[in-house]
Amino acid sequence: MKKQYLTIIIIILVLIAGAIFFTKFFNKSVVSSESGAEEKIVDISVLESILNNDNTEITLLTAVDESISIGRAFRLIKDGKLDHTVIATMPDPVEGNVYEGWLVQTDPLDFFSTGILEKSEDGQWVLIYSGDDEMANHSRVIVTEETVVDDQPERHVIQGDF
Repeated sequence: MKKQYLTIIIIILVLIAGAIFFTKFFNKSVVSSESGAEEKIVDISVLESILNNDNTEITLLTAVDESISIGRAFRLIKDGKLDHTVIATMPDPVEGNVYEGWLVQTDPLDFFSTGILEKSEDGQWVLIYSGDDEMANHSRVIVTEETVVDDQPERHVIQGDF
């Protein structure tokens, strides 16, 4: 019972943090690199278009490891294009490691990387991906902690299904 209340509280906190994130940043967001040494501007107009569309699918991402990580994934398939975003609350990865997003088709198994998550000023981990809708049948979202960025997912942290 206590675990359920903790989960509900975490979900509420993530939703509040997400609302603050969206209202704080309009068209651009400053995020730090995984090293924290440099900053870059990320255009989040893709995220705004996803959130403002009634056809957007949303899924909860929950921890599949020992952490209390949590997040949300958004997906919009429109006009031959797949727009996908992940916003998550996770501890910083081990120094030298990064978080990487994946979209997975479970049967037959196929997957591809949607990129490296970046940490926003408010502490959320964010991934914004756009591509062809050819991968629209890849409905499982996984975020992994990677020691090497290659085509092989490593330690699963959070996941969910559209």
